[in-house]
Amino acid sequence: MWTLRLKGIPEPVSVYEAVCIKGKIYSFYTYERGKPTYVYICDPECYRWDLVKTQPLPDGGPVKLSGYTIVAYGDAAFLWGGTDDGEPDNAVYRFDTNTMTWSRPQVRGEVPTTLFGHSACVVGHGMYIFGGLHRDPWQHVWFLDLDSMTWHRVDTRGEVAADLRFFHTACAIGTRMYVWGGKVDGTRGRRYDLSLCYLETTTSTWVHPQVEGAPPEGRVDHSAFAYKGNMYIFGGANLDHGIDFADMHRYDPKNSRWTKLKPHGSGPCARRLNGCSVIGDRVFVFNGLRRRPNLRERQHVWLFSFDHESVMDMHVFDFAPSLKTLSLLAFIDAGLEVDRLPPVIGNEICAVLINDRPSSAL
Repeated sequence: MWTLRLKGIPEPVSVYEAVCIKGKIYSFYTYERGKPTYVYICDPECYRWDLVKTQPLPDGGPVKLSGYTIVAYGDAAFLWGGTDDGEPDNAVYRFDTNTMTWSRPQVRGEVPTTLFGHSACVVGHGMYIFGGLHRDPWQHVWFLDLDSMTWHRVDTRGEVAADLRFFHTACAIGTRMYVWGGKVDGTRGRRYDLSLCYLETTTSTWVHPQVEGAPPEGRVDHSAFAYKGNMYIFGGANLDHGIDFADMHRYDPKNSRWTKLKPHGSGPCARRLNGCSVIGDRVFVFNGLRRRPNLRERQHVWLFSFDHESVMDMHVFDFAPSLKTLSLLAFIDAGLEVDRLPPVIGNEICAVLINDRPSSAL
């Protein structure tokens, strides 16, 4: 159920990559071309965002505007790919959450060419990269061993994942990398793709399972996350038809079935390019882009995002809301006096109210 609506990152930027490390959300973004990547941290206990003051590397990196990916491994976040005004950069950047510093680790092996619009996820001790665009779409799989910092090109078996795919998502569940969404470039031209496939990393084999249930509508710029062995899809956009989405879908690998969820509560507005992180039983959806209301349609204007505006809020989806959470929401909705509560509970309510007036699910 959707529980709280709070303030998001106080910056009107449109592309967020976020990871969860040590129970906190780390969000990375570039505010304008040529500027270094900024880092915001959110403590899910007080719902407050803090900007981290970091120093850029001697060469100015990392400077990324869009199309990059970030994954978490241990106490660090690893950034790779993307573009800044068309400048190629296939370096790996590491952000240490203990020292709050960037570094550029030395890597070995066959380094992939620079990509954007690819997907990345961590399986085992390394990061898998799939698809994306260079000058043309790619369909290769790469693996970066995050312990030895060695790149490997993965020779896969089976039918490759739905032609040449880009602006899709990849989600790790067990030893599998599940790929869904985005656009593909095949014999029928570029189109939105609804098929689902996974790479079994133990055998480097692509599998296209028989799927039951209606999949989500085709989209790009959506979020994908795993929770208790299932994959979830939220938001995104069909840019060809000018549609943003606010729906949530679940894919159950055990039964190979899609289900469209109907959560209780007041959820986020339709959006794309938002941040999304899972901590325990809670999912945090924040910021992003939404279509401007009552805007006259203009062909291809979406390419420059002229028909979108930034959203600066954060919504919390709770898979297992506790009685305490439900009671706090009821207390807030009733507008009762906090002074009559025990200090511990009163402080928690005040933390929510300071960040914004929440809209509860009750």
